[in-house]
Parts: sequence; structure tokens; C-alpha cells
Amino acid sequence: MLNIYLDELHALLESVGEKKWGEKFKYVSSESVLDNRRQYLEKIIGLYGGAGSLNDLMISELNGHTIGCGSESALNKDMNYLRSKIYNLAKKELRELVDL
Repeated sequence: MLNIYLDELHALLESVGEKKWGEKFKYVSSESVLDNRRQYLEKIIGLYGGAGSLNDLMISELNGHTIGCGSESALNKDMNYLRSKIYNLAKKELRELVDL
């Protein structure tokens, strides 16, 4: 399920021309085949903290994004939903791994 949301976020970011974060999520998603699931989950969670993190991203024409026929508000709402789902699923799965 986590990879589905990662792929959806990657597709959304690519669709608006967000290259930096689009590439990061493509890379992170491809790493899901690694044996070390804990390291993989920690890498995902790490994208959310600090200055310049994924939490700071806002889809906007002012940021050089291509909005097309959608609205900035709707695109940001979709992105926020996906960011939240990814973070919460990664945290939940990491907690479960640590509790084993």
C-alpha cells in the first residue's frame, strides 16, 4: 500500500514539473526492494523533517510548476493527502517492526 501512495505522489509531482521531489520519490520507491525495510522506512520518514523538507513543498506557478487545467488548491490538497498517507503508513510500519 505504501508503494502505491509513493507512486501516486511521484506521478503528481512529475505532472506539475516538480523535478527535485519527483525524482526523490522515484528513487525511494525503487529502493523498496531492499532487504532492510527499517532503513527504507526511516529514509521515507526523513524526507519530512527540517528546512527544505517535503513538508515545505507547495505546488504553485510561482514555484515554476505547470498547473494546467487543474487548480493549485486542488493539486496541493491531493499532495497533502498523499504526503500524510505516506508518512502515517511509514511510521506505523516502522513502529510494528521495532515492536517485533
